[in-house]
Formats: sequence, C-alpha cells, structure tokens
Amino acid sequence: MNLNTKQYASAYHYFSVAINLKPDFSNSYMYLGITLNRLNDFESSDQAFRKALDLESTDCTIHLNYAVTLYNHGYIADAKLQFEASEKLY
Repeated sequence: MNLNTKQYASAYHYFSVAINLKPDFSNSYMYLGITLNRLNDFESSDQAFRKALDLESTDCTIHLNYAVTLYNHGYIADAKLQFEASEKLY
C-alpha cells in the first residue's frame, strides 16, 4: 500500500465516521465519493455522490465533483449533465 492509498484509506474512515455522526450532511457524502474514487471503487463512489445529491441537489460543488468523477470514468454524457447543473447553480 503506497502513501497515497494510506491517506485515502484514512480519509475513507474519517468520512465514514462523519456520516455516522451526521447522516444528513451532504458534503460528507461528496468527500466520501471523491475518496472512494481515488481508492478505485467507482461503484461506491457513484452511490456516495448520488446520496449527496439526494440530500442537497442545489450545491454546485457536489455536481462539479461528480462531473469530474464521471468524466474520468468515461461517462461523458452524464458528466456533461452534472457540469451543466453545476454551472446553472453557480
């Protein structure tokens, strides 16, 4: 396990605890999604972003980070929709 992987694993635990303490805080799910993506778990990352948007669909940063994640995994059309939503909200 390299240094970056250890850091992301640590972040994963931090955000998991944050979600357990305050499960209605959308940004914890967004950061969890980013972290899971960096740990090469796109499916779980996608679920975390979707949960973040379920909780707070008017946060442009959630849409933007989700767009970047989708784009990096080849979901260009979905990424474009998320990016457009981010721009509209910004």
